[in-house]
Amino acid sequence: MSFTDILRPETLVVVWDLNLLREKLVICEEKAADFSKTISILHEGEEADFAREKSYVKPDVLLSALCAKSILCFSARNQPLPITSQIDFSGKPQPQFNRNFDLLIDDWKERQAKKQEIYLFTENARQVERFHAIFDDMKAELIFHPVIIGLHEGFIDEGLGIACFTDHQIFNRFHRFKLRHTYSRDQALQLKLVKDLQPGDFVSHIDYGIGKFSGLQKIEINGNFQEAVRLFYKNNDILYVSVNSLHKISKYVGKEGTEPQLSKLGSDAWKNLKNKTKKKLKDIAAELIKLY
Repeated sequence: MSFTDILRPETLVVVWDLNLLREKLVICEEKAADFSKTISILHEGEEADFAREKSYVKPDVLLSALCAKSILCFSARNQPLPITSQIDFSGKPQPQFNRNFDLLIDDWKERQAKKQEIYLFTENARQVERFHAIFDDMKAELIFHPVIIGLHEGFIDEGLGIACFTDHQIFNRFHRFKLRHTYSRDQALQLKLVKDLQPGDFVSHIDYGIGKFSGLQKIEINGNFQEAVRLFYKNNDILYVSVNSLHKISKYVGKEGTEPQLSKLGSDAWKNLKNKTKKKLKDIAAELIKLY
């Protein structure tokens, strides 16, 4: 059964170019045929069974099934099926100015005369102040809408009457993508600590006491898998520390050559030890205050 057999009749198929899709499918078919020639009766496994049974759909069969659905194609070249309607996007790329503000001002004045709305996209609000200052120095009375959002490339849409510009293209700078999943400075330090730990190293957990580092392990939390630090405690009890709680652990530092005693999970011993230590620190602080 092909995946096209389970598509609903009203399914819309979105593809960049059907000709390109067919070329890619033919290449895949040829690779599958070459691979099947290397399979003997002695080979086992899913790949071997797949090659023997030829459990794939022929390119033309797949394309025929796709063409039976409604297709949205983004390519302008001829396609292997009749085109019933065509959508013309009037958008075009942002012009290049190469830091030449005379050209930029002339361009924006023309757009203002055409009643186009001009938007300036930047990741830094100070850049807006910079543009205002430059336009004031050059006696240019321009109206634009600042948008404090990073945009990879600017564009002009004549149909909608909007012109979107990016500051990095105006200044001819490379636009660096920012990853969404970044770590703060403290998180980065904690990750470095974990990377420096070796299996068997003793660590101290602020809530559970002294345990032994046993490596990293992926665990399932609310249906999602995430990496966690695995710690062994007394009686081989295991504690998993989430990457979001790494600030609670640190490498154990004690008397050299002497191994610490592992804490017991569920016991009040560690809590009592912390309370005694806090009391001693308060007493020492009080004595110091009396001295000074």
